[in-house]
Amino acid sequence: MVLAGGEGKRLMPLTMDRAKPAVPFGGTYRLIDFVLSNLVNAEMRQIAVLTQYKSHSLDKHISLTWRMSTMLGNYVTPVPAQQRLGPRWYQGSADAIYQSMNLIRDEEPDYVVVFGADNIYRMDVHQMFDAHVDGGRGCSVAGIRVPRSQASAFGVIDAAADNKIKDFLEKPPEPPGLPDDSESSFASMGNYIFTSDALIEALWPDEDPTKTANRLSVALSTVRTALDPGHAHPPDWYVRASDDTVAVDLGRVVVDAEGFLAEADAGLAAAREGRHEPAIELLEAAEASYAGDFLTDDLYEDWASTPREELRSTYVQVARSLAALSDEPRTSARYLRRVLERDAHDEQTHLDLVAALAAGRAQGEARRAYRAYVARMEEIGIEPAPFPS
Repeated sequence: MVLAGGEGKRLMPLTMDRAKPAVPFGGTYRLIDFVLSNLVNAEMRQIAVLTQYKSHSLDKHISLTWRMSTMLGNYVTPVPAQQRLGPRWYQGSADAIYQSMNLIRDEEPDYVVVFGADNIYRMDVHQMFDAHVDGGRGCSVAGIRVPRSQASAFGVIDAAADNKIKDFLEKPPEPPGLPDDSESSFASMGNYIFTSDALIEALWPDEDPTKTANRLSVALSTVRTALDPGHAHPPDWYVRASDDTVAVDLGRVVVDAEGFLAEADAGLAAAREGRHEPAIELLEAAEASYAGDFLTDDLYEDWASTPREELRSTYVQVARSLAALSDEPRTSARYLRRVLERDAHDEQTHLDLVAALAAGRAQGEARRAYRAYVARMEEIGIEPAPFPS
C-alpha cells in the first residue's frame, strides 16, 4: 500500500492543481515513481495507491505508466478515499490504512508493505522484507541516521541496542541518540512492513479485553500526541484515565483557533489605524498559526460550518493585508497565492498577483499567473480582464 494522499502545501504553487506525489521530476517522471520503482524492483507487484487530494493527474499517470502483467496477478491501482467508515477523509497514515482494511481482507496477504509516496530515494525493499521475516517481527520501520542536531525536524525512532523500538517521537525538541552513536538519531522514513495478523489485530481488535485495551491505549497515545506533539508535559497533563473513566482536562487545552482570531483581529485593527509595523508583526504571527480549515474531518457537522467559514474568511483578510502592507513584490505574491488556494476564482486577487509578479520583474511567472487567471474565469463564464499594464 502506497500512501499518496499528501496535499503538499509546502510545495505550492507546484501542488496548486495536483497532489504532492504527482509533482513532476526530471521532465517525464513524478515523485511517486521512486517508491513504485523501489517496490516493483523488489518483486512487490500487487500495489494499491491510496489517493485523496487533487488526484486526477496522479491517477492518470499511474494508469498510463505503471501497467503490470494482470495475467500474473500483478497490478498498480489507484484507490480513492472511500469514506467506508463515515463521511470523513483520511486523518493521517494510520487512518488511511484503517479505512482501507477491505483491501487487505480481499487479498488476504501474509505481509503488508506500507510506504509513503513523496520521497526521493533508492532502496532495496527486499532487504528490509527479508530482515522482517527472518526476525519474526510484527512490524518493521525503516529509519535513516541523521545528525542529532537536525533530528528535531523529523519523526524520530528511539531504538534499543537490538534495534527494537522503545518509543516513537514526533519532532522532539531533544531527540534521543543511538546506542552506538550519541550524536546521531534514527529518523523515520515513513516506510513500514507488517505481518498481516499483527496489523489487523492492532487496527481491528476482537472482543478479547486485552486486545481492546491495547487499542484504547493506542487511541489515548494518539490524543496525547495531538495535544502535546513536543511531549513537553507528562502523559496525564491533558488526558487522564482511570479504570472506568477517560477525560480531557479542558482547562489545560489551548484552542489554536481562538489564538488565531485574537492575533488576526488585533493585526487587522492596527492596519486600519495605520500602525504598519505592529500590524505586520501581529498578522505574520496569525498567518503562521493558521493550520488549515477548521475541523476538515467533520465536514458534515452543521455546527462546525460557521466557525470554519469565519476562520477561513479571517485568514483571507490576513493574507490580503500582508500582501498590501509588504514593500517586496515577491512577498506580496506569496500571500496572494495563499488567498487563491482558498478561492481559486477570486478575480481581483488573480490580477493583484499578476501585477505583483510583474512589479518584481518576474515576467514569465506573471504571464503564467495570467494564463491561470484566464482559465479560472472561463470556468465560471466571466470575461477576463486584459493583462495589467
